[in-house]
Amino acid sequence: TGGLKAGELDIVIAGSNEGKSLFLINVAKHLYLQGKNILYFSIELPKDQIIRRFISLAANINIDRFRDGILTAEENTRFINTMNDFKQRPNMFYIVDNPTCTAESIAAKYEEISTKNKVDLIIIDYLGIMRPKKSTGQKWEELGNIALDVRHIARTFKIPVLTAMQVKSEAVKNSKNPVYNMTDIANSFMVIHHADT
Repeated sequence: TGGLKAGELDIVIAGSNEGKSLFLINVAKHLYLQGKNILYFSIELPKDQIIRRFISLAANINIDRFRDGILTAEENTRFINTMNDFKQRPNMFYIVDNPTCTAESIAAKYEEISTKNKVDLIIIDYLGIMRPKKSTGQKWEELGNIALDVRHIARTFKIPVLTAMQVKSEAVKNSKNPVYNMTDIANSFMVIHHADT
């Protein structure tokens, strides 16, 4: 799993519409093609969009052209070859489409899947919109608790967990070429205390 280490929670941070989901899907594609088993929780996007982006990345086809079905002969050949390659692979890319995802549901699904196949990486798209186990009325506190629970999943199952968070709008506005750090995370300074990177 490259630089992702078992038992650690890694968080990618970016502004709104800066490609958090696309980055996570690209990591999933890269590791899947290396033979890893990926368990992907999609909270923001429906499953069909994840699949479409995943295939377009793997086949190196522009996502808009792929979505509209406007492919050149060469692109169509790459698409067919990619799908044939997927069918022959023993590893899996398992997508859970759950807009009300909680840490508890992630742990339960992991345990269900791992009884049949080894899971090499959990990806959560993304932590900032997960449901809290208990509502406190304070967004910063809820997100901190969610991060703690997700880190507990990584530690308990000794598996890397990769997710994303959105940065504060002012962090985006204050830089033309932003380089964010963990203190720029929106709504919760508590999250930085539970992330490994």
